[in-house]
Amino acid sequence: MHDLDETWQADLVEMQPYAQENKSYKYLLTVIDVFSKYAWAIPLKQKTGNKVTASMKSILEQGRVPKNLHTDRGKEFYNLLFEGLMKRYGIDIYSTYSNRKTSTVSASTARSKTRCGSNLVCNYKWLDLLPDLLAEYNNSKHRTIGMKSEDISKKNKIKSFNVSLTKKKQK
Repeated sequence: MHDLDETWQADLVEMQPYAQENKSYKYLLTVIDVFSKYAWAIPLKQKTGNKVTASMKSILEQGRVPKNLHTDRGKEFYNLLFEGLMKRYGIDIYSTYSNRKTSTVSASTARSKTRCGSNLVCNYKWLDLLPDLLAEYNNSKHRTIGMKSEDISKKNKIKSFNVSLTKKKQK
C-alpha cells in the first residue's frame, strides 16, 4: 500500500461471551487503513447487513474514504445495502480466498484484545474500554511505519512510505 486511504480492511470480531456485561453488544466492526494503521471500531448488537452498513456509513461520514475495502466473504459485507453504500462512495470492495484473510485488521484486533486482556479478565466490560483502547492504538508509534497513525496525513505520507521501504530493505 502506497497511499493514505488507498485500502482499508474491515472485519467483525465476535464478542458474544461478554455480551451480558456489555449491554448486549456481541460484535465489533473493526476497520483499519492499511497504510497508516489508523483504526476504527464500532460495537454492534447484531451482525446484520443493515447494522454493519449503518456502522460503516458512520465511519465514512467522519471524512475519510478509502479507494478499496478488503473484507472476508461474510454476508454482512456482501449484501445489497452494503454494496450500495460502497457504490455511493466510489469504493471498490473485494475479498481474497486465502487463510490470511484481512491480516492487518486481524493483527490490530489481536493487539487490542491483548491490551485489554487483563481488564477483560477482571470485569469483561470491553465496551467501556473501547474508546481508550482505540485512542491508545491510534496514538502509538507503529514500528512498521515509524509514526503514530494519528500523525499521518496527506502531507507527510511520503515520510512514512520511505520509513517502511527502508525497513523492508534492511531485512
